Amino acid sequence: MLALGIPTQAAVLTSVFTRLTPYEESLELSRLVLLDEVPANAETWLQGRAFRLAAARGVRGIVAHSDPEPRARLTAHSPELVFPGHYGTIYQAKGMDYLGKTRPRRLTLLPDGSVLHSGVRAGSRRLLGGYEPASQQVDHPVLALHSMA
Repeated sequence: MLALGIPTQAAVLTSVFTRLTPYEESLELSRLVLLDEVPANAETWLQGRAFRLAAARGVRGIVAHSDPEPRARLTAHSPELVFPGHYGTIYQAKGMDYLGKTRPRRLTLLPDGSVLHSGVRAGSRRLLGGYEPASQQVDHPVLALHSMA
């Protein structure tokens, strides 16, 4: 599954694509998820297909964010890695440029290693199943595809 979408702020797009109209000529790669059993190179093929379809509709730039921070879940014996993190290698393989990192922000990690997003009230023990949230400082690398023509 690959989703191109609208980021929470236009500045995500306009800071990279200063001459493109945000939400019309530039979008954010919101999600790219495939099952492990999908054959090799499927991500690159899927990106290529989605980018060609977007270009046919006037999109000329896409911003993607990688997530390099590994995440672990707490078990009775030791932490267990649930997400190794990634640096956008698959995006760069498709020709996207590495542009640097975003400003650091604090994430709230739940005991299973998942992230409690900032839109959810993190202070509520009821929402967290009685657990204290663990915070982690991260800054995400930014990658962008400059030309889709």
